[in-house]
Amino acid sequence: MKTRVLSSAAVLETHAVFTLLFVALLTPSGAFAAEILRVERWLQVSTFADSRGLMTDSSNEQAGSAAIGLFSEEVVDGVGLGDLVTATGEVMQHSTVSAVDGVMRVEGSGSAGGGVSVMDPGFASRGRVDVRNLLVVDFEVSQASPFTLNISMLADAVETSRGTGLSRVTNSPRVIAWLANSSSGLLFQWRIYDHTPGNGAARLDDVVSGLLGVDTYTLSIFTGGDFQGREEAEALGLASFDVRLLVVPEPSTALLLGLGLVGLRLASVGASD
Repeated sequence: MKTRVLSSAAVLETHAVFTLLFVALLTPSGAFAAEILRVERWLQVSTFADSRGLMTDSSNEQAGSAAIGLFSEEVVDGVGLGDLVTATGEVMQHSTVSAVDGVMRVEGSGSAGGGVSVMDPGFASRGRVDVRNLLVVDFEVSQASPFTLNISMLADAVETSRGTGLSRVTNSPRVIAWLANSSSGLLFQWRIYDHTPGNGAARLDDVVSGLLGVDTYTLSIFTGGDFQGREEAEALGLASFDVRLLVVPEPSTALLLGLGLVGLRLASVGASD
């Protein structure tokens, strides 16, 4: 097996990651059709290395915010035991939550990836990387409002290799997203995984639109991965997503049409006549 030491720069040198846009406009009466109640942004990279049970190294780096406004953070972490075991991860997010001139907006971009390399054939050396990128927005709809949600996901197990004997490897990048409300629970859910390197990235694209009824909603997006190696193994992977959610109060439905955001399939979500 070709020996390779993975660097944090190599983990995420390709692929655009995610962009989130949520816009809620004022109703004609001057009240918000949708109001952001809570925002959670959370990044975490955990790494671990063990050489033959004699030497270990571990680290856990994280960043987060629950404040409305700008959040721009990158978490990079890595451990290594000489040339035997290296484990690196990188997570980044740039997002803004604001309400200006009657427009409520959440925008963001980010990524999550990791890599592990273990080159100690015949010995129980091991490495592990766990990366997590979370964005959660709770919002309340005060009057039935049209919405459009565009979502794209990517998960790519870029490279996986394993030697003989007791060598083991795990390469599991993934993205999970959902929209739920307090009265009905889960409304929409999207999941994507990739465990097979060499076949290209797994992708998911979807567009939904319809009517959000008066209720409290949660949009949640998790991007991350688990990468492990034992004895003689390498794993490199990443995940990303792109999301746009637009909620516009009546009678501004025409704005959706004018922006060309009407979805590929319709859904009436918790709406009342």
